[in-house]
Amino acid sequence: APALYNTYGPTETTITATLCDLSSYHGDAGSPPIGRPLVGRRAYLLDAHQHLVPIGVAGELYLGGIGVARGYLNRPELTAEKFIANPFGSGRIYKTGDLGRWLPDGNLEYLGRIDQQVKIRGFRIELGEIESVLATHPGVEACLVVVREDRPGEQRLVAYLVGEASSEEVRAYLQRRLPDYMLPSAVVTLEAMPLTPNGKLDRKALPAPLQRDERDLSRPRSWSEQELVTIWEQVLGIYPISIFDNFFALGGHSLLAMRLMSRVREQFGQELPLQLLFSHPTVAALADLLQHALDPAVRRSLVALQPRGTRPALYCCPGAGGNTLYLHALVRALGDEQPCYGLEAQGLDGKTPPHTTVETAAASHVQELRRHQPTGPYYLVGHSFGALIAFEMAQQLNQAGDVVGALILLDSGPPGGAAEAIDEVDALLLYEQLGLEEVGAAPTLTREVLQPLSSTERLQLLQQRYVQAGILPAGISTDFVRGLIAVAIADHRATYNPVARSVVPIHLITAADGSPEAVHDLVEAWAAYGSVIHYEGAGGHTSMLYPPHVQKVAAIIRAIVDDPRS
Repeated sequence: APALYNTYGPTETTITATLCDLSSYHGDAGSPPIGRPLVGRRAYLLDAHQHLVPIGVAGELYLGGIGVARGYLNRPELTAEKFIANPFGSGRIYKTGDLGRWLPDGNLEYLGRIDQQVKIRGFRIELGEIESVLATHPGVEACLVVVREDRPGEQRLVAYLVGEASSEEVRAYLQRRLPDYMLPSAVVTLEAMPLTPNGKLDRKALPAPLQRDERDLSRPRSWSEQELVTIWEQVLGIYPISIFDNFFALGGHSLLAMRLMSRVREQFGQELPLQLLFSHPTVAALADLLQHALDPAVRRSLVALQPRGTRPALYCCPGAGGNTLYLHALVRALGDEQPCYGLEAQGLDGKTPPHTTVETAAASHVQELRRHQPTGPYYLVGHSFGALIAFEMAQQLNQAGDVVGALILLDSGPPGGAAEAIDEVDALLLYEQLGLEEVGAAPTLTREVLQPLSSTERLQLLQQRYVQAGILPAGISTDFVRGLIAVAIADHRATYNPVARSVVPIHLITAADGSPEAVHDLVEAWAAYGSVIHYEGAGGHTSMLYPPHVQKVAAIIRAIVDDPRS
């Protein structure tokens, strides 16, 4: 009978180093294994300290024995880097740069390139996955995605391509097929990929993305647009910027958004709400806003997260703290045809007192809702504490004779719970933890440190921690932190006891990390306030709104909007 063999081996080890007879292999590896070393060959899986790793643990693959080359011709430095003395025997071993693991049956499983697996802003990314999507674009002949750190501490994904596709076409193409965290922040078009003398890709010769494809690039038309272009380029590290480039499509995220708006305030002397970047994400749009006196409506609670599309609009209430910025990934996952609007809490400006009850917050949002969309049906979404506000909005709309198309609640406890006895110190400790977790830093503040300080000193200390961690830019107004903490305290202290059951079904999407018993109790508790249709989402209470879990949550929401009765 014919046999099928899977072999592995780089040129530096005379091609074939391991072999597996797949026609007789019956293992359970996730992908076909590359087998065992051939006679006279040696394979080692080592960690970063060149120690052997146990069976089942990933390590870098080193090859030794007969067939290992002497080195690279006329390249002594590269030879010394890749061919090292064998710490487990005689001769030298070759550092392949490939990741693998030993299977219990003695076979090797190939796991990809070491330099193809990266971690950016807490997300582990397989660069090859981005490249495989990019390669399907009909205008791309060759492509490569790398991680660059052209500025200290700021890693970003950069895509290089050969072909006729423009940078803008490629960005739009990837944006429809990949989650936010996998989108390259820059796309560089090359005439050909740089190669080493022996014909391999020369990654070190890839140019920094200082120049973008300038086809269809729109230049600044005024002083304000020129100033904003400069700020965009400095914050994003991309040159040049078109006045119609979308900040988020270029790789902008929540931390960069804060830095950008702080720079805008310094340059133009105007304190703009952070959420304006959702509704004005381009230089042209923000410049137009700055050139005119801010309309009072700009500072209303309704935020246009994604106003385009033909589907029924979703109105989203964020959790405690009332800021819609963390809903950006959900909005993107819902797609370009799903209009989404956020309803932010009163008081985030640090000057206006926040609402202290769910009923008054809901009434204010209903007023904003009707101003934007005079008649129903209304599709409401609420996460965590925001679910209580969305629920009360549905009750007030129903009592007024308005139609609620769907009420979608994301991982929230039911009404009727006791208010939390949270004070300013508790809120500060909580938000230091939440903020620093996003950038992988450990909290350092304690109640003993904060308790003796005045309110202003406490806020300044938290602001200082945010600036040190890179969450906030230096020089930002303390009003931002003051508003965030004030709203958080008001939300945690609020009580809510509705007197009527919901007329419309409650679509409850829970996180996936809770125990079956806890989820059952949560569904039963909500059943006291209306008919409940339960869905299991993905991830945890907060991570369900970030990639990769948000894709499942978005799919559930789209299905509910398509048929709220299901």
